[in-house]
Amino acid sequence: MIYHVAEVVRAPQPDENHMSAVNALISEITKPLQQQMYIIADQKLLSQSEEQEEMEEIELRMLPKNEAKKLILDYIEKHPGAWTDEIFMDLKLDPILVFEVLRELERGIDRGKN
Repeated sequence: MIYHVAEVVRAPQPDENHMSAVNALISEITKPLQQQMYIIADQKLLSQSEEQEEMEEIELRMLPKNEAKKLILDYIEKHPGAWTDEIFMDLKLDPILVFEVLRELERGIDRGKN
């Protein structure tokens, strides 16, 4: 229905029956959208829970730095070009320890030491 501005200004205020009918119509129109939103939210939650299930829980070992250095050097010899995360995941070492050892090894190589 199309109203002119003058008609809208002069229009009587809607009564409760009219408002409840409008609210029912709005609810009916938006129900499929709400259901679709719930489906999307459920799919998102499901994919997040699947990702969490796929994540592997690893118990990390804490070793003295010199022991970790030997393990890391051995690993690098067997796996040249290995990424840092591969090293700490495969050796199950604390990532911070691996970073420290790699930094020391890198500095030693830069200075010509090993």
